[in-house]
Amino acid sequence: MWIQRLHSCVLLRSSFLPDELTETLRTFSRHRKKLLEDGSKYVLRMEKAMELMNIKVQDIISDIMGKICKAIVEAIIGGERNADNFLPFVEHRIKADHAIIVKSLTGNWREEYLFTLQQNYEMYKFAHQQIGKCEKEIEKCLQKIAAANNGGVLEPIKRERFKKNKKSTTF
Repeated sequence: MWIQRLHSCVLLRSSFLPDELTETLRTFSRHRKKLLEDGSKYVLRMEKAMELMNIKVQDIISDIMGKICKAIVEAIIGGERNADNFLPFVEHRIKADHAIIVKSLTGNWREEYLFTLQQNYEMYKFAHQQIGKCEKEIEKCLQKIAAANNGGVLEPIKRERFKKNKKSTTF
């Protein structure tokens, strides 16, 4: 009754009440955001495990979940302990000297740190698999919204190709 009285006195503004499709899209989007946050937490835990192992990979590689670092983490999980054997994973873009790289990748291989590294890496991969599934559901929902806004007809996405002009080399 109190809310009704406030509304009758024009003291309340009307609020947005989404339709079913919009509410579904919101739910999927919020869930995807939480999965991304969880993935970030696992990356931080992997960094912590590597730091405890005295592996200073973040000193030479900026992206901990890039191609190079993933290969190094997978090699460590796979049982590789010799720092010289990590050098083939390091590309030419890394400007650090090979001696510095070897020193940064020489660690103490305590069982509990290896276990936490492996667990967090697996959870990171699982979170990203779930993100992929969630994105597929978001895509389905967006297609339903597009069809609803277009009178029930879903038009295919038109992808225009850039054609090079014979007189000009610009696109």
